[in-house]
Amino acid sequence: MVRTSNVRRFLAAAAALVLLLSWPCRAVSADMNEIEYTLPEGYDMSVSSGTEESALIWNILMESIGNPYGVAGIVGNLSVESGLRANNLQDVYTAFSDVGYTLVVDCGAYSRTRFINDEYGYGLAQWTHYSFKKDMYDYIKGRGYSIGNAAAQIEYLLYTLKQPYYSGLFTELQNATSVSEATLAFLLRYERPAEQGITARLHRTIEAFRYFMMYAGGIPAANEEIMEEYTPIRKPVFFGTRGQGEESGQGVFIAMFRK
Repeated sequence: MVRTSNVRRFLAAAAALVLLLSWPCRAVSADMNEIEYTLPEGYDMSVSSGTEESALIWNILMESIGNPYGVAGIVGNLSVESGLRANNLQDVYTAFSDVGYTLVVDCGAYSRTRFINDEYGYGLAQWTHYSFKKDMYDYIKGRGYSIGNAAAQIEYLLYTLKQPYYSGLFTELQNATSVSEATLAFLLRYERPAEQGITARLHRTIEAFRYFMMYAGGIPAANEEIMEEYTPIRKPVFFGTRGQGEESGQGVFIAMFRK
């Protein structure tokens, strides 16, 4: 006679095996550096480009912020951070591709705890700190979306901006009167990268101008400066339609500055 406890163990083991085989992915090494997965039917492995996502990102932000200067400042920063690819994994982490990392997080083979604490930047804003990644995981996965969903990540970003710690920044972006003002505010108060010097500021501001001109249907005020307290150290960079803007004023000159 087979003992009841043995039958229960057998049934539990069988159920676990069925569950394991039904997962789209599983670890085949203890350190998770090797992942074996079978894609569920209809799973999209394609990586969307920043161009494909940019209109979606712009429109969601505009609906909430309502100011193209503020939106351009955010999008310019996100473009530098991730190329506007919502599944972007920080390049220093080579164990997974962007798509592979997103897949194993989505299916649970890469646990919530490990995602929160791995200290690798991920997503549109390259969220890295455990507190951001914890809230991000719970906010997005709790709503039934892939962790790499662009719209869900923007909704999460807006959620964070409306928290007390960032409430002043949200208002500042709503009331920004220039692309450069909004870009610098988001850079220094939200992204806070290691590199915050003039090269980083110029790079992000140029990206913000590009998206402003793409989606706001016009060109920002001519000769807009990054910060008034900086003095030019080289010839300004023209950003606009060369051959027309320089003569007609339909373009923007941005100078590199230093204190």
